[in-house]
Amino acid sequence: EIPWCGPIDVPISSPSSQHQCKICQKVLKKKGALTVHLRTHNKGSPKVRRRVKRMCPFCKDSQTNLKRHLIMKHNGKPEVTAILQMKLTPAEERKAFARIRNQGILIGNSEKNGENLERIHGNKSEYVHGDVVHCSVCQGAYSKTTFHRHRVSCQNNATQLKPEVAHLPHPKFAILLSKFQKNEIGDTCRSDSTIREFGWNLFQKEKTKVDKFDEVCKSVSADMRLLARLFCHLKLTVPDDVCLHDASDLLDRGNWTHLREVIDLLTSKESGEVKHGLKMAIYYILLKFADNQIGVKLTQKDTQGQTEEIQNFIKLLKHHENSYFGDAKYQINKSRQEKLRLPERMPEENAMRILRDHTVKRIVEIVKESGEGIQDPSVFVELRNLVASRLTLFNARRGGEATRLRIDHWVKRKQWIRKDQKDHLKDEEKAFFNDMEIMFSAGE
Repeated sequence: EIPWCGPIDVPISSPSSQHQCKICQKVLKKKGALTVHLRTHNKGSPKVRRRVKRMCPFCKDSQTNLKRHLIMKHNGKPEVTAILQMKLTPAEERKAFARIRNQGILIGNSEKNGENLERIHGNKSEYVHGDVVHCSVCQGAYSKTTFHRHRVSCQNNATQLKPEVAHLPHPKFAILLSKFQKNEIGDTCRSDSTIREFGWNLFQKEKTKVDKFDEVCKSVSADMRLLARLFCHLKLTVPDDVCLHDASDLLDRGNWTHLREVIDLLTSKESGEVKHGLKMAIYYILLKFADNQIGVKLTQKDTQGQTEEIQNFIKLLKHHENSYFGDAKYQINKSRQEKLRLPERMPEENAMRILRDHTVKRIVEIVKESGEGIQDPSVFVELRNLVASRLTLFNARRGGEATRLRIDHWVKRKQWIRKDQKDHLKDEEKAFFNDMEIMFSAGE
């Protein structure tokens, strides 16, 4: 017989199906019960949410409750008075005060040197290093990588601006400054007041060319970058006891020797040859910068001595035009008159014939496929480039006008022909108007 050992306890669930708390070692049957149990251990240390301080754009003080501060201290300001007088819903009022808050954040970020910039992301505020841009429409601060989400809810024409330039009253020029890269040259273009003023002067001269806005921006940016390169290299060349304040120190005659060293460094190739085009570009950019600084000094009082110093620098620069810059000027003229006309630089007849046949064939194909109108922008751009190639290479005409041709210009082409005068033309002249299209290209 088997001896009686008493009742045997059979577990209801296996140990693998049980969940044990790692803090108090309590065993729970379900995972959800363990989650609820763990919350009991966190009751002793609740998280404290601190309110973020916002800068007031009027008094520059940081406030934990900016709305209350604006109503109590700055209710006489037009921006605050307009909000209080209008009957706004709570949501509209929050949005109106948010615009003032964004202005304060913009002022705070513009005064910092790229460190601890404040950024708004949803309902949270974070402080980051460098990766912050401001909206050109609402001036809000956002991450550069997530700005496209805000653009959808704000406006499609909103662009991202760097904090250093987003406060400028000229939005188009601020966009130009924001496109500079985040490096020493780009930071100098944005932060140096003399270079920025020089760029604004060039931008003002060229802004009337409304159809050439991209070309104007490229030209102004190139001049500003070249001036910033000269100034950055000059800071590395001068002795340690010489203090440079801004790019206007390039026009100091005492730095002429060091400036020549910088020009030699920038215009020299590894093979020992000289970049003649860059050397002449530096000569003309210094003349333009000096002329701009004279105009700035003339608007200020008690600057006659500084104006005379800049005029003396211009005399010094022109004195060395033939001696120091003469080799570059001679080589450029020689290349323009001789090298570009050499037979080996002329295109081959067979290659030109192949290009001509392809251009004519492709133009005919696009016109037949499109029918009455071109809807695809890529097809229009291809046709425009083919026409520009035809005008430039085979008709010895400038192709700039055709490359700037837009669809809206092409649609209005019929209005340049007077129908009442067309009936008085000869038959061969009428055929000319039936086969050709006449239009006017603005910007020239």
